[in-house]
Amino acid sequence: MEELVSVILHNRLSLPVRLIRELNPKVDIQAIASELWPQSADRAKTLMENGLHVCKGPEDGRLISLSEGGLTIGRASDNVLAVPYDSTVSGRHARIFFRNGEWWIEDLGSKNGLAVNGRRITSAVPVKRNDNIKIGQIILVML
Repeated sequence: MEELVSVILHNRLSLPVRLIRELNPKVDIQAIASELWPQSADRAKTLMENGLHVCKGPEDGRLISLSEGGLTIGRASDNVLAVPYDSTVSGRHARIFFRNGEWWIEDLGSKNGLAVNGRRITSAVPVKRNDNIKIGQIILVML
């Protein structure tokens, strides 16, 4: 699957980094963001280093920042990534958390499970940059 990575530069404006780099591989996206929108540059850097990109689903293109507290994914509205539109996702389906210097994902006892890079997981596994996570009908990519 082709990598789809975006950087939030200002509010809802999102530019596909892959396309920009194809046009000019030497372009420094973070430097451009810093000059144009200094208040957004730190957010863009954080997202590129610790984030999730929703690649497929109704929230396609959404970027989610990861903090050391991690996040939960599920149909319930109190999840950081709430997917109430997907009946194949449990109320509290999965969680992503930080342990021993790595990001991990685990299924929280969901009925339909989840897959990392096409492999269904049954226990917590580490996830790294560019790993694909499939939960129900959504696909996430670790940034």
